[in-house]
Amino acid sequence: MIVTHGKTDHPRRLGQRPGIALTVLFLLALPVLVVVLLLAVNTAFLAEARVTLQNNADADALAAAQCLVDDAWLTGIPSEQLRLVGVARSEAQLYASKNKVLGQPLSLELPPTPGDNPPDGDVVFAFLDQPGSRTLAVADLGGTYNGSPFLPFINTVRVHARRLKARGTAIGLWGGNFSGFGSADLVTRATATLDRDVVGFKPMGDQNVPLVPIALLTRSALPGKGLPTSWENELQLGHDNWMIGSGASFSSGSDGMGEATMVFSVDARQASAALLLIGIADLSSPSQQNLFTGQVAFGLSAGNLQGLGGTFALAGIDNRLTVPAVTGDMSFFAALASQLNQIQGQKRVWPLFETLDSSNGRAVITGFVAARVVLASATASGMNLVLQPCLLSTRTALTNAAQRGVGGVSITNPYICRLRLVE
Repeated sequence: MIVTHGKTDHPRRLGQRPGIALTVLFLLALPVLVVVLLLAVNTAFLAEARVTLQNNADADALAAAQCLVDDAWLTGIPSEQLRLVGVARSEAQLYASKNKVLGQPLSLELPPTPGDNPPDGDVVFAFLDQPGSRTLAVADLGGTYNGSPFLPFINTVRVHARRLKARGTAIGLWGGNFSGFGSADLVTRATATLDRDVVGFKPMGDQNVPLVPIALLTRSALPGKGLPTSWENELQLGHDNWMIGSGASFSSGSDGMGEATMVFSVDARQASAALLLIGIADLSSPSQQNLFTGQVAFGLSAGNLQGLGGTFALAGIDNRLTVPAVTGDMSFFAALASQLNQIQGQKRVWPLFETLDSSNGRAVITGFVAARVVLASATASGMNLVLQPCLLSTRTALTNAAQRGVGGVSITNPYICRLRLVE
């Protein structure tokens, strides 16, 4: 009898060594896993790059469009407007280079000839009828639009931000040598427009509305009533006796802009300007007069506009706003002229009124203009105010293209706009 001592030898099978099989499978799957990992990493990387590139394009388009909000545009001189187009292109290039994408500056290529404006260019100038539209009329910088020179219609800048292999600027990918995909093209687009369908204003946070509570007579007032000259008629007279300097102060000379002289008078029949009582009961006391001059100096706050529902805006039903108003008195004009001269050269909003009823103390507002104070001076019968038109972009502006032509009022404003991204 043979006795064994606890051990029996059995032949080993391959299935009893799982570590070898797992190792083989892992080695076979490793390239696939690496490719999947690189794909995930590069997808996230490209998503981040796209966001950064889009932010860059947005900033470029906004900066370029803002360059078009320049008083020189109002001269209507084609060479001046073309110059501003060139300034806008340079500003877009500057912003592109300063706002880096993945550590590298973005390069915008401009056409070799200043008069060129290819629709697929990196910086494109166009006309957009309203922000809700996506159809651009690309500007022919030397041609016409609807039978008129195209340049004055320009209100939009579109930027194509491109990182391309063809330019040697494509986005480098992780593991490019391993995957065979070393880089990828990336293109984003941004469009900024000057929205001119201005129907009113509203303070934004702690930013006051840059509106002076003084209304100017508009040409829409009925003629033949012995009314004084309106804002529009004054500008058509062609007075150009003042020029603005680098310090926003005026001196004698011509700058192609022209001026309008608006008249304050205690006699409403002779007045082409009126004082608006916004959050102020009257101007009978020094304290109330100080509140008024404070609004002249600093604009309208949310508190000033509480009685008007927080906004200073034309009603959607007829494009009109009725505001308490007075023609003023002699004791106040000297102080008011002094305060107006303190804001000389500053860009401000001025309401336009079509009627002024001194019997019930109401002015009917139908629009707005932007202008700088040139000079205010008290006279024997009131005060004269010389204004020069300007271009003003403000985020406090309220716009609504649906109110175009309502009540016979054209709200599209040649002086005031709100700069906005539309894509």
